[in-house]
Amino acid sequence: MSGGESSSEDRTEAPTQRRLEQAREQGQLPVSRDLGTLASLSGAALGAVMLAPTIAHRLADQSAALLDQLDRIRLVDGTILGNPVSAVVFSAAMLVGSIALPAAACGAACTLLQTQFYIGGAPIRFQMSRISPAAGLARLFSQRHLLDFLKSCGRLAILSALVWSVVDRSGPATTALFNVDLSRLLPAAFDQIRGFARPLMIVLAGFAALDVLLVRLHHTKSLRMSREQVREEMRQSEGDPAVKGKLRRIRMQRSRRRMMAQVQTAAVVITNPTHYAVALSYNNTGAPKVVAKGVDFLAARIREEADTHKVPIVANPPLARALYQVDLDQEIPAEHYRAVAEVIAFVWKLKPRTKTAGAQR
Repeated sequence: MSGGESSSEDRTEAPTQRRLEQAREQGQLPVSRDLGTLASLSGAALGAVMLAPTIAHRLADQSAALLDQLDRIRLVDGTILGNPVSAVVFSAAMLVGSIALPAAACGAACTLLQTQFYIGGAPIRFQMSRISPAAGLARLFSQRHLLDFLKSCGRLAILSALVWSVVDRSGPATTALFNVDLSRLLPAAFDQIRGFARPLMIVLAGFAALDVLLVRLHHTKSLRMSREQVREEMRQSEGDPAVKGKLRRIRMQRSRRRMMAQVQTAAVVITNPTHYAVALSYNNTGAPKVVAKGVDFLAARIREEADTHKVPIVANPPLARALYQVDLDQEIPAEHYRAVAEVIAFVWKLKPRTKTAGAQR
């Protein structure tokens, strides 16, 4: 089964980082509408608390003054002339703006924070699937829409109960607003709204927290991948594992051949004597250098190569194990100078004897 045709039962793997990045590029982001609504209402409430009362008092005073001066207002060519009217209209616009602008700003900020400041046109790009009747019916009766419907029903029931309790409790105070002087009507109405806003915000905060959790769970579930998709993504991003393994083996073989070629130039090979073998080169200009090393089978190959090229082999298990930790083509550490010097001196003492024995034969 191909990656694009995998069913939801096959998609059991968590989305990879590349899959998450691709979803982000396509505009598929976990955005909670309830959280955005809560942020907008919070901004509106902030504006209503900090800005609206002062403007409402001024609007109420200007409205009362307007009613007292109705006989002075003229209508010319459909235009109302008079400073009180302009002042009332301006104050009314400021009152609406003091609530609407903070609400819009907080809602936009909440959306940007949820999307981590994603700005792109992918979500509004035209797609034929969005106007397909079959796809529309599938989305309409999907599990997500059913869950949204149940959340809406629960939200409506709780908000209706909340409104009923507030109206039932503040009924006499609401009725008394009709007998209040006009200059005090708007401030009194704002007091009533603030009393209703507190429990409303608490309820909406609970719905928003639940919606954030459900949206993120649904987003992660929708991006799950099948094992075949994960393997295919690894092939695309990192290369075919079989090819990578073959290249790795080729590199190791070439490195091993280069290392074996260095054995014939070594001054001595120090062994364990069977498990470890370390070949050292020394040219009287610096510290001895490790030119080849190996364990078990590779150690046997190094000993065979040393025998072929008449390189001395000295058994010194502790020194062989210690030098095996040194990287290839690196000089030996200072703490091993004395032990290695003794080995090299011993080898040099053997060379004249070997030459003499060969001459006598």
